[in-house]
Amino acid sequence: MLTRLLIALLLLAGPMQGYAAPPVPAALRAWQPGAEAPSAEARRSPLYIAPVPAAAHERVTFTITEREGVNRQLAPVRGGLPFRRGELTDPSHIRLLDAQGRERPVQGLATSYWPEGTVRWLCIDFTTDIKAGQTQSFTLAYGTDVRTTSRSSLKVHQRQRAGAVDINTGDLRLAFEPGAGFAHVIAADGMGGKRTIQGRLDLSDADGRPAATLPLQITAVRLVEHGPVQATVYLEGRYGKQTVRRSFPKRGHLPPRNQTSPKFAFHGHVRVYGDSTRLDVIHAFGYNGEESRDFVKRYGLILPVEIGRETTLIYGGERGRAVRTPLHNRLTLVQGGHSQWVLEGDAQATGKRFGGWAALQHAGGRHYTTIALRHAWQQWPVTLEALAAEGALALYVYGAPKDEFLDLRYEGDFFGKSKSMYVGQELSAYYDGDRKGKAAGLLKISELAIDLARDPEGVGRGVHQPLTPIVEPARIAATKALGHIGTYAGARAAGLRADHMKRWAEALLQFPVIQHEANGLYGWVDWPDQADCKKSVDGRFQLMMRGGVGWTNGERASLAYYYHFAAGGAEKYLHLGHAMSLHNIGIDLEHPGGEMYPGTPHRHNQVHWNSPGSERQAAVRAWLVDYWMTGHPEIRRILFDLYLPLHRPASGNGPDPVLVAYRGGAENYPNLMAYLTDRDPIWIKHHKGIDWATYEAVSQGQTLPKGRYKGGMMTWKNGYIKLQNTRPGKLQGYWLTYGSDDRLTDYASLFGYEVTLKALRAFGDSFLGKGNTAPKLNRYHSPEYGYTGYYLLTRNQRVLQELSKRWQKERRSTPGKPLVWDSYGVQGTAEQWHKLTKKGYGKNGFKIQAANIVENILGFAAFEHRHRLKARAAKP
Repeated sequence: MLTRLLIALLLLAGPMQGYAAPPVPAALRAWQPGAEAPSAEARRSPLYIAPVPAAAHERVTFTITEREGVNRQLAPVRGGLPFRRGELTDPSHIRLLDAQGRERPVQGLATSYWPEGTVRWLCIDFTTDIKAGQTQSFTLAYGTDVRTTSRSSLKVHQRQRAGAVDINTGDLRLAFEPGAGFAHVIAADGMGGKRTIQGRLDLSDADGRPAATLPLQITAVRLVEHGPVQATVYLEGRYGKQTVRRSFPKRGHLPPRNQTSPKFAFHGHVRVYGDSTRLDVIHAFGYNGEESRDFVKRYGLILPVEIGRETTLIYGGERGRAVRTPLHNRLTLVQGGHSQWVLEGDAQATGKRFGGWAALQHAGGRHYTTIALRHAWQQWPVTLEALAAEGALALYVYGAPKDEFLDLRYEGDFFGKSKSMYVGQELSAYYDGDRKGKAAGLLKISELAIDLARDPEGVGRGVHQPLTPIVEPARIAATKALGHIGTYAGARAAGLRADHMKRWAEALLQFPVIQHEANGLYGWVDWPDQADCKKSVDGRFQLMMRGGVGWTNGERASLAYYYHFAAGGAEKYLHLGHAMSLHNIGIDLEHPGGEMYPGTPHRHNQVHWNSPGSERQAAVRAWLVDYWMTGHPEIRRILFDLYLPLHRPASGNGPDPVLVAYRGGAENYPNLMAYLTDRDPIWIKHHKGIDWATYEAVSQGQTLPKGRYKGGMMTWKNGYIKLQNTRPGKLQGYWLTYGSDDRLTDYASLFGYEVTLKALRAFGDSFLGKGNTAPKLNRYHSPEYGYTGYYLLTRNQRVLQELSKRWQKERRSTPGKPLVWDSYGVQGTAEQWHKLTKKGYGKNGFKIQAANIVENILGFAAFEHRHRLKARAAKP
């Protein structure tokens, strides 16, 4: 309970307290993971993921590909690589070699662990020069005998008393400290002496006229990552000094709370690189104001620049291509709508979609100051402005043109007066309390790149497609770092029509891009969410916005992007999934949600789960996988400072209320994933007890209650859950949609406990055992991973027959090739997309179809295992 009392609101949450695994509380040691050895049956079964000996010197090869069509200099590369259980014991024991065998500096951060503490996912950082469209190959050596011999020019000094961090990259000196300003540039070519990068927020009145300017104030600074390649600094602050105080009543297990928050909050992460003048910035702006009077005109960062008589502005014009124009007084570039940008001031130009970047070339042409926003036109309105008299280059992440402003009011039928989002009219009346229908707590997460010397076009255009290390899908499957998953290539070799399933997945998952293209949805709030709709008419989808249920990114819809990529889908699906996660975890974890409490999903994300009898799942599984694959520090901060603590078990022997139910199981699986992220055993304190309860219920012919308000809340004490409110009958198929079988399969594969295997066997037998019948085929039932775990444990051939039956049903309409899309739009129409799928519509259409994609990939593993057994048996 004390932990929950200390949870901060999204906009007030403090910085991360470090990434090290926490110590095990004495009260938990009796049931901590590893206290019981895996059963003999588990050790014989392919289900159990047994540790391998620590590697002395192994290698993994990966590639990076430049996909934006631009040469890049010293471009950062960041992303996750998977490892087998036990093989990598120390993330610092790595060495990077390029295709010519030359060593490159590299840095590693463990983003996920196996239960015994070895590395499961390692996020690596390095830099490289790369040509447009080029693919480069690298090899990462790792193991107990591996040490790097490269040296770093990066120097970091922490001033503890001042709460400040100084960084010298070799080409640039920076100071981050509390007070006015985003960062202080001590030395950089083209910027003269010490200059300050400022943050600024402008307010307007209800007619769009300027009302006030609020400077960015940094209140806390902390170093969160540091190695031979890069250092990352966390900044907490606010625009202006205004605060708001609100009270939150007791709701269910959540205690009452009084809270004071900044009205306009700021969270930032700044990453700088050795021998570089580049800063990568994660900029999170928190709106905690009153939408009927606190109107945001624009906010962003302002770079100081030495302006001479021959200063030239280079900007990303149509499709990001570089355009040059002299700066005399002022140049303002605005993407003011979905399909229009304008340049005003010393020169004039117009177009459809701009590149979202600009640079000032200093006299002599040797040095540049560049700033760029990822996915800029999609998040309109965005403004870039160069001012000669002030010596400034500004990027306003939200930059409203002329008399417009960020209008978050909910008024009228379907809130037609609001220019900022499509929402349904039920929202304001749906909740009780003082935050009813309010926008307070909304967080907008944006990704920027700044360079203070070189490579304007490479930085500006390249920001949209970051360089990402890509391993073969077979490596991800073989390491089991995402559990027992299959791949499209492996499923094809096993005799499945995997090419059809891959095309289907690609066509469905591009729907948000198609819909935003067709309907011109509001960028800053809604990109890249997918609105509830009917099929297209005259090139536009018919939106069906009924309150909070109008947006369908939540639940496992987002998770499908990561699993599709891992199984062999294109890299751009990983990046689209990442954009969805930034939207969902910021915009959708806004102000108090269904329980009127900070951190509970609200407007767009699964509001209908907040009715009595249901639980939330949100997109937390996708957010955790994203962190494993990208190492995104803002996603980690929000997860572990805000969202997950709401579901954190208390330490001690209980009694604790625990959800053992079809829908309630959805909240248990993210806790297992949290444990695999920070190795705090308290996250899975109840899981063995849950397995006992499941086994006892099923073996006694009882079915578990469906949800919290239908008796699904049971009591855990001293490691045991007493069954209650069960009734005769076998398990319902519907529960499988919500992750209960996924958790059971993964928990069994990680620990191999006897009772967990009994629960998994009992679960599978209840559907596919002798004399039992599987649930009727229905897209709401997604049992593939539970069936896969059951098959790996028992080799019951009915599993393969049942999965084949399900997939045969999907073959009746084979889609054509998915539409082509890139950073600037789609080559195709809404009607063309409709002919591909005819799916994805209605309240559950998109997310249930996407959940089936995840389950297909998990189900592949059963067929691939059978294929390997046959191949082994066929060898002489």
